[in-house]
Amino acid sequence: MPLPSPSEAVLSREIDEAVRSLASLLASRPEIERLKRAFEEIGRHEAARIMLKDLQERQRRLVEKERAGAPPSEQEIQEFQKVAEVVGFNPYVRELLDAQLAVAVLLGAVYRALEERLALPRLEDEEVQATPAGPAEQAHRVQPARTRLWVPGQPQ
Repeated sequence: MPLPSPSEAVLSREIDEAVRSLASLLASRPEIERLKRAFEEIGRHEAARIMLKDLQERQRRLVEKERAGAPPSEQEIQEFQKVAEVVGFNPYVRELLDAQLAVAVLLGAVYRALEERLALPRLEDEEVQATPAGPAEQAHRVQPARTRLWVPGQPQ
């Protein structure tokens, strides 16, 4: 039986209330306030909004292509990177992308805290190591697959 999509998943009343409470707590965080201000600012600058929409559309097309099993060509990736670099020079777009990244980091921390409190099982290599792995150990560790697609605000 296929899993329901996030939009189809039904939350119990208790969980919905807890989500509302968490959202109320998060709403006053500086990361959320910064994101709201950045969206308002983009709304006041048509050129920045158009640049951002173009960048997002290009990114969407590349991701769809990759999901369909056809990795983007090196030329497509380079084109996207060039556009992203130019768009990144726009201070309004750059602020929005930085604010989105800050919120993503915050929500990632919330998700990890929920995982921890739920005591969800983890694979051995997912656990945080207290001691750093040496070069020999690192050479044998399987690295997770990463997309070659560069996204502004994320490390390459």
